[in-house]
Amino acid sequence: MKIGFICGSLEEGKDGVGDYVRKFSSELIRMGHEVMIAAVADQFVAAPFSGNQQYSDIDIRVLRLPSSYKFSDRLLQLEQEIKAFNPDWLSLQFVPFSFDPKGLTFLLGNKLKKMFPTVNWHIMFHELWVGMKSGSSLKLKIWGELQKLLIKNMIGILQPKQIQTQTHLYLAYLEQAGFKASLLPLFGNIPLITNRFTDTRDKKKIELLHFGSIYPNAPVKQFAKDMAQYSKKAGQHITLTILGRSGPEKNLWITSFTNQGLEVRDLGEKSVNEIAEIFAVADFGIATTACALIEKSGSVAAMHEFGLPVICVSEAWKPAQNLRVKQVGDIFEYQNQNLEDFMYARHKSPYVINVSVVANLFLNTLAETDKEQLKTA
Repeated sequence: MKIGFICGSLEEGKDGVGDYVRKFSSELIRMGHEVMIAAVADQFVAAPFSGNQQYSDIDIRVLRLPSSYKFSDRLLQLEQEIKAFNPDWLSLQFVPFSFDPKGLTFLLGNKLKKMFPTVNWHIMFHELWVGMKSGSSLKLKIWGELQKLLIKNMIGILQPKQIQTQTHLYLAYLEQAGFKASLLPLFGNIPLITNRFTDTRDKKKIELLHFGSIYPNAPVKQFAKDMAQYSKKAGQHITLTILGRSGPEKNLWITSFTNQGLEVRDLGEKSVNEIAEIFAVADFGIATTACALIEKSGSVAAMHEFGLPVICVSEAWKPAQNLRVKQVGDIFEYQNQNLEDFMYARHKSPYVINVSVVANLFLNTLAETDKEQLKTA
């Protein structure tokens, strides 16, 4: 099968969706399929680039079109390269702000349909629209409603054969908007060293790990206090390791833990192999992404692949609309006074969703459509 992916950027280590698509593509190529990736609004190149990128020693054909170029010029080269590749499927890896600085994709659907009128379209929604949180400002609500209308319009124009997303929350929103969609789970981007069963009850030292952005308004002071109380009661030394580009909230976490007499290691950015080694010795992962959105966290996906139980320490987050959303398994949602029982428990490794599993799910979804088309032909 020949599959083309369209995303915003392909700068390694600078764009989460680009990293996702590159690893995903390498797995599909390893499985015997032909793949091309086109980045149509790449902020990290000054001129168009057509060539190869590598992942795990696999060459991947890529096209990178600079965001500074006129939209019409970018689309002309996109059309030429994609038509030369002649894919069976085109997969739009959708993040509104990847294609437009304001997240308003007015012309995207029309232009893509005009260029590729007969291709089978697949859309993967990594993000939907702003303002979906309860209590969002009027500005965000209006902005989000416009984004929602543009998404509905794009789907109506492209008529995708398959729509997928990685969170149950987004799945519920898409279904509420009248679109049939399915779940395609996220995989991690850290090479796996070990996977294990976690039993920390007899350990003298417990390693907590936070990787990536730390989001604001998490109850970190109370969490640190509860963790310190557990540490004294259980006689176990607690260390928090903070890894990656954490952002301005990092200082609050460091202060909250050190004020409770707990050790903090602030390691900053590391190579992917160093990150894997740090993951391999951790006991628990810490996430500050809201639990309703945690399925879109690549950091959490990586923690699960390493067998880490994940503790969600985040602000309260509820959707603005009354939706029936399936609860996320394998995540412990921290609340005041509920930490101790969890820490004393034996923790089985979650069901691992890795890139191979996701690639097979993706291919099976496309194959189902191909079978239906053959029946009706």
